[in-house]
Amino acid sequence: MKIYIIEDEKFLREYMQKFLTLKGFDSDVFVSAEDFLKNTTPHKNDCLIVDVKLPKKSGFDLIDTLNKSFSDLNVIFISAMKNIENIAKGFELGASDYIKKPFELDELVIRINHIYKEHSREDSLVHICDDILFDKNKKEIIYKGQILYLSPVQMRLFELLLINRNKPLSFEYIIEVLWWDRQVSNATLSAHINQIKRKIPCLSIKNIRGIGYILK
Repeated sequence: MKIYIIEDEKFLREYMQKFLTLKGFDSDVFVSAEDFLKNTTPHKNDCLIVDVKLPKKSGFDLIDTLNKSFSDLNVIFISAMKNIENIAKGFELGASDYIKKPFELDELVIRINHIYKEHSREDSLVHICDDILFDKNKKEIIYKGQILYLSPVQMRLFELLLINRNKPLSFEYIIEVLWWDRQVSNATLSAHINQIKRKIPCLSIKNIRGIGYILK
């Protein structure tokens, strides 16, 4: 995630960039909306810290323009304007946050870290089938907000099939990866596969006769 600071006040603009650099963030600065639009192209999930009251083209106008071409941008408006109408307009434009000036830079970092956390959570979720998701970070299978529990060996088997989705895996390979330290029969593997399919009915695990299994 790249951070772009669009702020016409020189001291605040440079102070924010120096502080964010010390905190480990990669950032660029721009003095106006026109300067930003002329010199860079944001990417998905980038974060824009935008002063509302910019010269010529306002921060609101900038984001309204960007919304026509880009999605999934994270915007933090900063402004000395504290009336509820401006705050509401900021969020209507899709802002992730709105910070009132003056503010502590530590507060800004907290808001940015919250955005990072949200995206980390979203990126960890894999759609499996129907309404079922898999959280790669937490090793959890989620169905409509509820966790579907698999045994430890079934979870490892599920992950192995998921990582190799649409690729056939032989009985021997699966057994070697999961039970490298002991002998396990194909019947035991089959029993675990059936348990997973029973707990996740929409999961398409096919038995390729004489070869192994594939997750479609």
